[in-house]
Parts: sequence; C-alpha cells; structure tokens
Amino acid sequence: MSYESHYVNGLMLHVGHLGPAGGEIIVFLHGFPEFSLSWILAASTAARIFSIINKMQPVKQLCCR
Repeated sequence: MSYESHYVNGLMLHVGHLGPAGGEIIVFLHGFPEFSLSWILAASTAARIFSIINKMQPVKQLCCR
C-alpha cells in the first residue's frame, strides 16, 4: 500500500492506495481504536479488482492532565 496526503477543502487527508489505478473505487474507513491496517486483509483481497482508498484517521490523545 502506498500512502499520500491530499488537501481537500482546507483539510489534509492522509490516505493509502492499493489496487489498479483507474479502477472502480472502494473507500475503507475505520473507527477508534482501530487504524488503517485493520482493513489490510479485506483491502488486499478487494484490490485484485478494485482501486482501494484507505483513509488514515489522526491519532488523538485519550486524556491530558
């Protein structure tokens, strides 16, 4: 999986790309406490046919004292 940053409407999105360029796109999203590699098995399988975009969510601190 290759990773890139894209600016969209003033926000920086860090995403992973996998699969054939120009293919139909599937976007994989995850929730806390998971991270983008949570989807790696499903994304690798789907990437045989589809172009996969895997959104990386920012890591946030759970608490501050």
